[in-house]
Amino acid sequence: MTDSPGARPRPQYGEYATPEEQRARIQEPPTWMLEPAAPPAPGGPEAGDDPAPAPAAPPVAGAAVVAPKKRADRFVTLALLAIGLYTVISLAFAAADFPAFSAQWMETAGIDGTFTNIEQGTLMLQISVAVMAAVWGITAWLSFRLIARGKISWWIPLVGGVVANLISSVLIGIALFSDPAVMDYITSGGALMGG
Repeated sequence: MTDSPGARPRPQYGEYATPEEQRARIQEPPTWMLEPAAPPAPGGPEAGDDPAPAPAAPPVAGAAVVAPKKRADRFVTLALLAIGLYTVISLAFAAADFPAFSAQWMETAGIDGTFTNIEQGTLMLQISVAVMAAVWGITAWLSFRLIARGKISWWIPLVGGVVANLISSVLIGIALFSDPAVMDYITSGGALMGG
């Protein structure tokens, strides 16, 4: 294993590498990231004793690979929660001025006339805001619990958003499509029916 007589033998298995280089090569987390050792049990070795050092904890397989996935999961989870919160706040502002919301919707849908079912529409939109806020709160709580446990959590706000938007769409749809002007437009073969 020597190149010339008297030469130093070739290093094997990282003998001359620093601990940081070794960890990088085997993808082991640094010692400061590992869990601390348990404190000595009562009645254990005294301060003057020289106990044998405890074996180091075995490295966690794939620990260096999992950390970026957890960061990405947290980022996606928090981004989806932020989008959900923005949606709830936007809907709350729309509920504060339902006549303007309904007028804009009718103009966008191409319906001539004025929305007259203001009371029911306002009530349905307020219920929709309350439902969306409750679903968002439950979603955020569940997401943070999963993040704290180190589990994948991005799907929680996604499912919560789908559920909240389905419920909200049904509630708002009931209010909008029960207005006489909208019903007249639909029965006369308007664009909502594909006519």
